Amino acid sequence: MFVAELLHATYSKVFATYAQLKPDEILFFWRYPDHHQNTAMKKFCLLSTLAIMLSSAIAFKTETNLLVGKWEHTGTYQGAPFNFLAIFRANGTFDGFINKKEFVSGTYHMNNDTLHMSDPTCNAKYEGSYKVEFFGRQDSLKFHVVQDTCMGRRQGTDGLLFKKITAAK
Repeated sequence: MFVAELLHATYSKVFATYAQLKPDEILFFWRYPDHHQNTAMKKFCLLSTLAIMLSSAIAFKTETNLLVGKWEHTGTYQGAPFNFLAIFRANGTFDGFINKKEFVSGTYHMNNDTLHMSDPTCNAKYEGSYKVEFFGRQDSLKFHVVQDTCMGRRQGTDGLLFKKITAAK
């Protein structure tokens, strides 16, 4: 939105100036760059170049890892309630807690919308792959198994809905 407002403001001023000029006068400025009235054209070219560079930089901004943060799933297992907390860090590590007790730690990486994770409960050298589906304002997610032969990890991840935990304000 900021880029669009900047472009609009820039081009409005420049075009207001050039609206009073005839096409042959504009060509005159290009042919004779040292002419004293050519400063408006130079400003136009400079501002256009800067606007293009700025919009390109914003368009190619690296995507942030939406998985980073604390995610919680609550449910019941064999009639007893439980709380599953997963913490994903930007450095590619994660921890899992059940009822506030750590039970797993490992590493992960994202490839587009696919999570690849490994932990020593199955084999630290083996990665399971899960499609990550974000919902709403990316404040909840669900994992869908792509490939994982680790039954425990698969049962504790596949199809479960997690809610993002945000810091209290």
